[in-house]
Amino acid sequence: MKKFIYLVLLGSLTLVSADAKSSAVRLTSSSFQEKVVVNSQGEEQLMLAPVSKIIPGDIVIYKNDIVNKGRKTASNLVIKNAIPKHMEYVEDSSLCLDEQGCRMLFSIDGGATFKNRDQLFSTNEQGEQEVADAKAITTIKWIIHRLKAGGHNQVQFKARLK
Repeated sequence: MKKFIYLVLLGSLTLVSADAKSSAVRLTSSSFQEKVVVNSQGEEQLMLAPVSKIIPGDIVIYKNDIVNKGRKTASNLVIKNAIPKHMEYVEDSSLCLDEQGCRMLFSIDGGATFKNRDQLFSTNEQGEQEVADAKAITTIKWIIHRLKAGGHNQVQFKARLK
C-alpha cells in the first residue's frame, strides 16, 4: 500500500490516503468570513465572503473541498488541518458535509495523538483532569471512509482570531 500526501499552500493541511486508488483525489482549501448584507427588500442576510481583513474576535470559516476525479472509489481518506497560529478553534464548528459522514478526531498536542472530542483531557490548576477547552485544540482530523468516483465532500471548521 502506498501513501499519497498532497500539501496545500496553507502548509497546515494534508490529505493522506492509505488507498493507492486515491491518486486522483484533489484537495483545495479556502477561508471565508460571514458578512451581513442588506438585500433589495431591506432585510439583513448572512453571506460568506473571502477573508480580507480580520481583527481579534473575528471568526474565519476554513473549508476543505475533496473531489475524486478518478474512475474508482477512493477509501480511507484522512484530512488533517492544523488550527492556524493566533487562532483558536470554535467549539462544535467542525462539519463533514458528506451525507454518509466522516469520523472527526481532535488533537491538543499538535497532531501527535487524536481522540474523540469528549476524550480530550487537560489538567487544571488544581491538578484535576477535565475535558480540554476548545482553545486547547491544535489539529482536527477527518476520516472519509469512501469517496465515489466523481464524488465530492467538504469538511470545515471555524476559528477565532485571538
